Amino acid sequence: MRSIPQNLPPHDIARFWSKVDKRDPDECWLWKDTPHPKGYGDMRVGQYKLKAHRIAYVLHYGVSPGELKVCHTCDIPLCVNPAHLFLGTQKDNVDDMVRKGRHRDARGEKNGRAKVTAEQVRTIRQTYAAGGVSQSQLAKQYGLTVIGVSKLIRGENWSHIT
Repeated sequence: MRSIPQNLPPHDIARFWSKVDKRDPDECWLWKDTPHPKGYGDMRVGQYKLKAHRIAYVLHYGVSPGELKVCHTCDIPLCVNPAHLFLGTQKDNVDDMVRKGRHRDARGEKNGRAKVTAEQVRTIRQTYAAGGVSQSQLAKQYGLTVIGVSKLIRGENWSHIT
């Protein structure tokens, strides 16, 4: 993670705030410049592109977040309001997401890359356990790789299906 200088030059500070739609203290202050593909604001400072919410944190609190994440209480990636930002680990950020109900359960059929259904997983496991059929045969039958079938049978994949 790129370190943000604690003493940005005045012209970079002015340029930063010119790209922010500053509102009331409780509202989100949205980054107006072109967002990063993941939805966060970013700004070039010297030779580096830095995330706008991390810059806002440094400008307001005067300390670099270092390796910590700068998380949003508002869950709006383009928000740079320092009152909406807090430091945390990746685990803290994920726990916050789950606590707020933003965690998307993408297991099994809910995963857009799933090639089988839950019912097919049960059938594959039962068929293999009964014997007489190889993992290679099951892979061909269901359009999977042998490694995929092996992981499915061992419960490495689709572990939530019994």
